[in-house]
Amino acid sequence: MVSFTLPSAGLLLLSLSGLLSLLVFYSGTGGPPDLQFHIRFTETISLLLCQVILVAFIYVISGRI
Repeated sequence: MVSFTLPSAGLLLLSLSGLLSLLVFYSGTGGPPDLQFHIRFTETISLLLCQVILVAFIYVISGRI
């Protein structure tokens, strides 16, 4: 039961934070468009990398890997 609950909770967290990062990406705060896009793109990539690491960590804890 635990090995099923932890990864599904991790995937739920991944999808929620993915939606949040998309919201952050599309809500620019003004400024030069190119610079703003670069900053938002960098933030989104780092958030996605953190989410992938988090889900991999949850899978390792639950003993799936």
